[in-house]
Amino acid sequence: MDSLYREVEISWEPAILGRKSVPQAVKITTHGFFTEFYPRLIDWDWELYFQDKSAFYDRIPTPLQGRLDYKKPIDYMKVYYFRPGMEACVSESVKKHFESLDVDRDQYRLIPIDLGVSSSDFYVLFYPFTSLFEESDVKWSKCIFTDRFSYEEIVFRGKDDFISNLLNHQKDVRAKRIVLPSKYRSYDVINMWHSGRCFLSERLASSLSTIKGVEIVTPDRKTFCELVFED
Repeated sequence: MDSLYREVEISWEPAILGRKSVPQAVKITTHGFFTEFYPRLIDWDWELYFQDKSAFYDRIPTPLQGRLDYKKPIDYMKVYYFRPGMEACVSESVKKHFESLDVDRDQYRLIPIDLGVSSSDFYVLFYPFTSLFEESDVKWSKCIFTDRFSYEEIVFRGKDDFISNLLNHQKDVRAKRIVLPSKYRSYDVINMWHSGRCFLSERLASSLSTIKGVEIVTPDRKTFCELVFED
């Protein structure tokens, strides 16, 4: 197992959040955000997106408008409605973690959001998709997925086989093992649209683990996915 990458998620742990209910969350209320500016992936022009990812995020109106589910914001909060690549609502403190590590700006975007309840600065954190992960970018024959219900292990013949399964609702799968070429080893963020997985480098995941509201997905979790690099 390549131990240099981990997934990060919003914590549900009462000991971390200081309460027993669901995590703090922010609803984006900007008109047209979920239809015009950040629609469902099925409605994206993927060729245009990868031609100029910066332009895609630059067109999002700033500041976004948002509403807290609870009174007091924390550093790392769930943001909804769900869209792949839209990770969290985060504080200025989280922004400084990315800046101090000099993470490539092509691998993350922070869009200001007005929550209307705090003088502090908050942002919506996006992880742009790394690539289309064609056959040349993913070693599909070595990737393992599992059926979410039967836990049967599945290997797809390639991206087209995977997408066919997705569109035809044949099996509800999650990634268990992803194998990529070594050229991606230098990335701090690897966001894989086809698997629903976003991996962070050890240094970035370790840094964010000190933030209230962040939880690292560990190998003992059923949802853990192994990321491997091969030449």
